[in-house]
Amino acid sequence: MLRAYFKNYQNKITFKNSTCLLPISIGQLHSEGDALNATILLINSKFKACIIIIADSLYRHTLEIEQKCVPGSGYDTSIANGLSWLDKHKQILDQLTIDYKIYHWDQLINHDNYHEKKQIVDTLFLTDDSFRKAFEDSSNIFVRRLGKRIPKVDLCNARELSLEFLKEECAATVYLRTYQDYDFIIYPNKNIPAFDVTLDYFYNENKPKWLHVVSKSMKILK
Repeated sequence: MLRAYFKNYQNKITFKNSTCLLPISIGQLHSEGDALNATILLINSKFKACIIIIADSLYRHTLEIEQKCVPGSGYDTSIANGLSWLDKHKQILDQLTIDYKIYHWDQLINHDNYHEKKQIVDTLFLTDDSFRKAFEDSSNIFVRRLGKRIPKVDLCNARELSLEFLKEECAATVYLRTYQDYDFIIYPNKNIPAFDVTLDYFYNENKPKWLHVVSKSMKILK
């Protein structure tokens, strides 16, 4: 059995008047099965409300990076995987007794306001050295890990697509907050530089806080 906790906050702290954002990464272990169950139980005990984003069509970039589909054909597969994920994990999500909403990725990126945010992110990437470096540093971390896991992967293609992944993810996360406010972002990694500079630019001191969630095995007494 797994128990989840926030690595950068004491476990006794609660956020009873706060709303959290939980991005779901299709195909990643932390968004599946026991790890997801532990995270959902933690959220239910700590927060007033939760926004769950199923990043399904965003997963099209990952499919192409890992060469699991013909270039340009990842969209349909990613949508199907998102629907399958929701059906598979419905019982886990049904444990939430706090208010919660579920969105699919296309519900974010098909809005005009999203495209405005994305254009800002794209422009900053091209014109602001520190902004671009944060995205490149985030991409390089991903590409290094990928190269160890898939030795024959096209690293140049992976770098290009991972940058597009990051720009889209950051712009969509910012856009969401314009109509669904949230106070915390729950993520299975330490703060990502690309997210940090994006949130700093759009929100400065009012930016949502980052919660690094981890899961560990818990012994069951018999």
